[in-house]
Amino acid sequence: MRTTDRLVQYGVSSTLAEKAEGKGLTSSKMRALSKKDLTSGFGLAMEEVQELKTCVARQPIQVDTLHMKLIPLSQARLYVVDAPV
Repeated sequence: MRTTDRLVQYGVSSTLAEKAEGKGLTSSKMRALSKKDLTSGFGLAMEEVQELKTCVARQPIQVDTLHMKLIPLSQARLYVVDAPV
């Protein structure tokens, strides 16, 4: 998938997504780099950097989801079988 398409899925405007891709930025780079590095190193305005950083920021994983993903499948089956009806 192109960077532009991925950024648009994150909610970045299409023109800004194309600009970011043209400068060689990916969502991973945007998460890793500081706002200062993005403005000085890639020639983006602070407003553009704010939009990019806000859109590509990862949301915390819900505790319930995390718990379900970390339980081995065999234990998960026991929880379902042993659950009161």
